[in-house]
Amino acid sequence: MKLKTIAITAILFVATAAFITSCKRANNNNTEDSSDGKDNALMESVNNDVLNMTDEVGSLGTLNGFKKSRACATFTLDTVSSPKKLTIDFGNLNCICADGKTRNGKVIRTWTGKYKDPGSVHTITFDGYQVNGNSILGYKTVTNNGFNTANNINYTVDTKDTIIKANNGGTITRQGLRNREWINGYNSNTIADDKYSITGSGSGTRATGVTWAMAITAPIVVDRSCQWRLISGTMTITPANKPMRTIDYGNGTCDNQATLTVNGNVINFTLN
Repeated sequence: MKLKTIAITAILFVATAAFITSCKRANNNNTEDSSDGKDNALMESVNNDVLNMTDEVGSLGTLNGFKKSRACATFTLDTVSSPKKLTIDFGNLNCICADGKTRNGKVIRTWTGKYKDPGSVHTITFDGYQVNGNSILGYKTVTNNGFNTANNINYTVDTKDTIIKANNGGTITRQGLRNREWINGYNSNTIADDKYSITGSGSGTRATGVTWAMAITAPIVVDRSCQWRLISGTMTITPANKPMRTIDYGNGTCDNQATLTVNGNVINFTLN
């Protein structure tokens, strides 16, 4: 049973933080404060970990990529009830995992049907979940809206993330609502030809208390056959009391080049 359901939702969060954490700029005078970059990197790491571990259990029935011993991490998979439910439990004490991080608490993933089934809902939530002392709260919900007027399956992706940093380090929040249209590869048996068009907006707060807003101004196209995934589209990011930034991912060519425009200055950068 394969749970390759929500992994693509993290891509837009990567895009949101791209000009801070996921690129190498030609002009380092335009970088954000390094602490903001670290906060975004922490959010990306936590999101990717959760998606990877739930996919590993769904695909392989193991947690080998995360736990060092069976004593401190277990999972239960209920495919009889509705919604179906996967619970990964790292226990109440710090579970030292294969990647060197400590985890405790639970990651819970539920689904009402297959990813391609119109009306199906896939959700990830948390119960006392912590990574290296950072408390993880929030949810990710993907709802299959069925076929649109272009005869493409489309999804509503509703996400709210909160990280309460260890040692009174502050609170990071991100939330967003977007539509993801499956524009290529729906009828194939491989993910290599999958392509999505994503629209929507989001906002958040950095640990310093600074707020920001994001809006997709031209659909972001994600191509799974391209190493760098993001091949076209534009988005704006506006931190409080700072100029709006516009990120342009190109015209559809598979490359690792993009631009950031702020105050009329165009900065070329390379995606990692």
